[in-house]
Amino acid sequence: MIAAQEIKDLRLQHHYTQNYLADYLSISQKTYSNMECGKSKVSLANLQKLAQLYKVDIMLLIESISRLEIETIKTKITEHPEIADSTLLVDVNSNLPFELIHQLKARIEDLNSLVASKNMTIQSLYHKIKTLEKKTP
Repeated sequence: MIAAQEIKDLRLQHHYTQNYLADYLSISQKTYSNMECGKSKVSLANLQKLAQLYKVDIMLLIESISRLEIETIKTKITEHPEIADSTLLVDVNSNLPFELIHQLKARIEDLNSLVASKNMTIQSLYHKIKTLEKKTP
């Protein structure tokens, strides 16, 4: 189910055949067809290749995953209010490849480190300015 409609829409916009994309991804046409129909999960590597081919940010595909998950949750709650929250979350989270989650967490950690580093630099400059201000009459 991961980004199936987004992948299909991009293919149609670029006038590619399923066979062409299957060859591009080094998978069978049947596997590619299953990805578009939401019957097969899309690996992170294939998401990256498709994002490169279509010259779109991979986040476009990831955001479509999030939208799909929200719709899945709404539909399941409406159709089956008796479903336990944990069952619902397990079902929805199974749509996200583990490697994608791991890569996103690593990216967030890198950004946090960068922000912390910049904050230290700013604090250091601030203290130097304060020191200079004290020395200047």
